[in-house]
Amino acid sequence: MLTVFASAETVPKALLEGLSSEEFKQRELSQVEIEKWVGEKGSAGVAAIYQIYVGADDPEVRNRCLRVLRIQSEKDYMNDGQGYLGVTLAEEELEVAGEEKPRIGIRITFVMPGSQAEIAGIKAGDIIASMDGKKWHAQGAINELIETVASYKPLRKVVFEIKRQGEDKLSEVPVILGKRPVDDLKQMYYNQLDDLEKKAREKHFEEWLKKLKA
Repeated sequence: MLTVFASAETVPKALLEGLSSEEFKQRELSQVEIEKWVGEKGSAGVAAIYQIYVGADDPEVRNRCLRVLRIQSEKDYMNDGQGYLGVTLAEEELEVAGEEKPRIGIRITFVMPGSQAEIAGIKAGDIIASMDGKKWHAQGAINELIETVASYKPLRKVVFEIKRQGEDKLSEVPVILGKRPVDDLKQMYYNQLDDLEKKAREKHFEEWLKKLKA
């Protein structure tokens, strides 16, 4: 029988027994319920599951605890760092119907595959007319946008006004920011995002486990 205490928290016996059930569905259900339990208990719950992971003899229990820990590590990974869109940009003058003074628009020249920009439906050729209501009327709009996005945390929602090819009206496009996978974006190539993110997440997970062990 597995019973683990961590900061006065005990993993429910029924959930632990479910992880080693002979029925696959029961193992899946128990893992989901443990994920919920850890979410409620916070760091004490994480510590308890880690102790089960390192101490269990059953490979199935260890594997499912590891999955739970990875989910918690992913949440921790996205709690910090710089916001990231995943696009390349170019400035140009933009006429907006009903406005006397032209804006500086920011044209999307490339969208990184798998990026949050792609997920939100942003496409190459779109022109950003504003971000969260911020409009630009002078050169330097790209730097301002990049610096603003980088100052935000991952998972923050930003709303762009987009001018699309063949459309006269501006469209609002909300985007949930990703996390910048490398400090220097000039290091990235068009097909590297997935690989860099996997490496960054794996590195974070390894360091996160070391902290739990300590």
